[in-house]
Parts: sequence; C-alpha cells; structure tokens
Amino acid sequence: MEKFFNAVIVDRKEIAEDTYEIIFELNCENFYFVPGQYVWVVLPELQYPDERGNRRPFSILSRFKGKNNQISCAFRKSGSGFKQTLISMPIGSALRIDGPFGFCTLPQDEATPIVFIVGGVGITSVLTMIRYATINKSSRRIILLYVNRDSKRAVYLDELENLQQENKIFTLISYFGDLTSDLIFNNTKDIANPIWYVFGPEALVFAVGEMLIKNNIHPDKIKTEEFRLSASPFYQKNIEVIKTAKGLKMALDNAFNHIIVTDSEGKIVYANHGAEIITGYSIKEMLSSTPRLWGGLMSGDFYKSLWKIIKEDVKTFEGEFTNRKKSGDIYIARVKISPFFNPKNNNL
Repeated sequence: MEKFFNAVIVDRKEIAEDTYEIIFELNCENFYFVPGQYVWVVLPELQYPDERGNRRPFSILSRFKGKNNQISCAFRKSGSGFKQTLISMPIGSALRIDGPFGFCTLPQDEATPIVFIVGGVGITSVLTMIRYATINKSSRRIILLYVNRDSKRAVYLDELENLQQENKIFTLISYFGDLTSDLIFNNTKDIANPIWYVFGPEALVFAVGEMLIKNNIHPDKIKTEEFRLSASPFYQKNIEVIKTAKGLKMALDNAFNHIIVTDSEGKIVYANHGAEIITGYSIKEMLSSTPRLWGGLMSGDFYKSLWKIIKEDVKTFEGEFTNRKKSGDIYIARVKISPFFNPKNNNL
C-alpha cells in the first residue's frame, strides 16, 4: 500500500560546500517511518531538463523534534535538472512525497552491534538512525567511520560530534582522504560480529563491499540500499567467468538483491541467498511456493495489472511492493519483474 502526501517546501539552506538541506511539511498530522527508510520526492514540473524525470529517492532526515509532519532531505548540487529545479523552487512551493519505503533499518535485537561506513551525503540516513538510538537511550554499540574529501564537504560533522558526547557507546571516526581496508579494520577490531552498513557514492559502496568480502565478512552481514556484488567492478573484472552458466549462477547466488525465478504459474524454481536474507524464509521453504509466501498484501487490481504487463504485454514490470517477512515485519521492496523465453521463443 503506497502512501502519497501533498507537501510544501518550508525551508532550504546550504549546509556545506555545494550541499543543500530542504525541509518539507506534509499534509498529515504525523508522518510515520522507521529510521533508515527513504521517500520519493516528486516535482510537479521540471524547470531544467532531466532525462531521469521528475522524481528522485532521498533518505529521510529527521531530528525527532518540532512538527511530526516535517522531514528533510540533503543532497550535493550537481548538473541534474531535478536538483537544479528543487534548489530554485521558492519556499512554499508544492510537490508530492511518496513513501516511506525501504528496509535498510536497524536490527531489532539491540545486542547486535553496528558499524556504519559512510561517504559524503550518505550520512543522512545514518544520522537519523544514530539520533533515534541516542534519544531512545539504546544499549546498542555503534561505530561510525565517516569519510569525506575534505572538511568543507563533511555535512553534520558538528552534530555527530555532539551525539558522541551524549551517547557514550557511539564512536565517531571522521577521516579525510581515501578509505583503505586497514583504516576500516584497525578501527573496528574491538567490536565482535557486527552488522556492516555501507552508504555513500556508488564507487565507495562497491569498493567497501569488495574490501569487506575479501576480509571474510559474510554477505548477510552487509547492508546497503544500492550495493550488489553482480553489479560491482569486482565482478565486472571477472565478466568472462560470469558469462558461463556456472559463473552466472555464482553471480546470482551471491548477489545482495533478492532474486527469484518462477515458472509461468508463479511457482518459485530458483531463489538466491539475498532472498533468504530479505524475506527470512529459507530457499527450501521458497521452492515450489509462490511469492505470496511474503507478498499478497497489495490490491487485487494491482496484481491483475502486474500479470497483464508480464504475461500479455510481455514487458518488464517495475514498482513498489508491500511485503511481510517470515518474522511478521512489514517492509517495502522496489522490484523489477521480467518475462524470459526459451530458444523457441516460448514464455517461461
């Protein structure tokens, strides 16, 4: 069940070099979300051309004080027509907020320690999670390794330093320069079996993911909204191996994304480890079942449209699903579902 809110821009400020924070007020009494989630910001029209269109996802930034229907987002200035339009819109301008979405949130068990490795404005989602943990006097051990090119671009660094003073089990390590494996593991050697969260520019996320895996960190201990092994430079270097049937299966098996294959009736014939991590169901439980095992929460019309696009129109479906994990927890998944064919061009 997607949620849509009319909203207005109530404030905008430059918080670091070429970096902006924008505050939105939504037309609701309270906006409920889980720290770590994101929203889609949808502009009514673009003042500058942008081939990616008029909508973008942004991590939710909240200070958990003031109005409960206000949230913020932060981003670097770029040549994007979307961002140029958003920066130039007058205070009071109307737009739409869709969400919240996402499941890259804190684990329920507070005994589970966390290591955040963050570059640049990837800090927004992490800052919200650390604020939330501090306000609620969480007993969770948290280490944040925050990397920036220089101090001028280190957003919210003062606020993070204040949170470290307030929360004695939160450790901030701020670093300017290139991130290395030694830097990561020398600063986290005293924390046992943590969950690793990686946020930031794509290049940093891919590089850190490769470092963690090469140091024997299991994929189910690494969380990020965008990273998957099969898209990373680490796998691109081995593309010839991946092109083989065995290599392709290796890439699918080890991808962070939830990947399943069904037959034409919707029964699952393949599921990867990412599907286990995200849904909580084992591969054995998934095989021969249908995706209703974790789904079935959308409207009947939604599913009719989905099957028409895939089976009749023979096109790829893209959208947001509300799903339920085996634990009962609700999460939002952004999915892409594509039909594929055998050599005789029959839809499988």
